[in-house]
Amino acid sequence: MISWSCKASRTVVAISQMSNMNIELETPGQQKFAVQLADYTPTVSNNWVTYEILLGDFAGADLTNILYLGFWTPRTSGGALTFGTLYFDDIHFAGGGS
Repeated sequence: MISWSCKASRTVVAISQMSNMNIELETPGQQKFAVQLADYTPTVSNNWVTYEILLGDFAGADLTNILYLGFWTPRTSGGALTFGTLYFDDIHFAGGGS
């Protein structure tokens, strides 16, 4: 699972309105595997929201061969680009087995 906390320079509402923001994993061969932020419900604490995304949700991705993790095209539900500063904290992979 990928877990991270995020805070916008404006408000938590600004983050929740980024319904079209893509989270992408990319391989060295430039294969991209993406999920949309709107498909996940965050946990909210003060001005921070925390998302947890199961790695299995990146269908078809070879998780042993990932080069980049990216956050792309933050847009509102109306399709407008969202501007402002986002602060990301505590991005990590969690869980796992033996």
